[in-house]
Amino acid sequence: MSKKNGKVQIGLLTTLNQLNYGGVLQAFALEKIVDFLLEEKIEVINIEICPHNHLINGEPLSNLFKFWKKRNIKKYYLMFFLTKDYAKHILRRRRTLSFILNNTNRSEKVYPTPESLSKSNSYDVIIVGSDQVWNFKSSVYNFCLLNYLDGNDVKKIAYSASLGWEKLPDKYVEKFRDAIIDFQYISLREKRSIKTLEAIVPNKKIDYCVDPTILAGVDFWEKLSTSPTKYTSNYVVVYWLSS
Repeated sequence: MSKKNGKVQIGLLTTLNQLNYGGVLQAFALEKIVDFLLEEKIEVINIEICPHNHLINGEPLSNLFKFWKKRNIKKYYLMFFLTKDYAKHILRRRRTLSFILNNTNRSEKVYPTPESLSKSNSYDVIIVGSDQVWNFKSSVYNFCLLNYLDGNDVKKIAYSASLGWEKLPDKYVEKFRDAIIDFQYISLREKRSIKTLEAIVPNKKIDYCVDPTILAGVDFWEKLSTSPTKYTSNYVVVYWLSS
């Protein structure tokens, strides 16, 4: 494998910048595990998939509003600002942003499009994973299929990738087939997704692996966690995915 600047440049392509708790923690865990196992520095590829990236990157608030206007999503954010939970939402995002800034190694360069990442020629290896990186309804899957890197001599790896859906609509089959056939190694975190992909690329070996948050183990998270100060008596934690 070629080495850029004398070292293997490894990039992690994931859902970090969507500010979702699960997405942030799985990206954090995978980065630290790869860093430890390979003894090679890995960085999370900083892709522009949501307006909050502008805040993550320390840009002025005015740039954030320009992004909203360009993406024509002002209606959504008008509704958001008018809700009674606005203050709680902002507090949550500030805490999540703080964790990302202080605990993850993100690329200095921000890539607004898959083409910009392709032209950069910055990485020898790109690892895709894990949280719904191949969900065809998400804003990140076009980045994570890596089909725009053909001819770049980049080793493509998918670790514990997730489709988020049991079935792949016919209109996406060809796109997924052409993309994943070029991956050197693929593992998924849902068994049902393995059957879905094996049906369109029957000769491709696809493994079943756990989510990076589980791969990290209990000790890893206990060192990071702190005891709650708000609740002193017994309490129950509920993670509500959707209604």
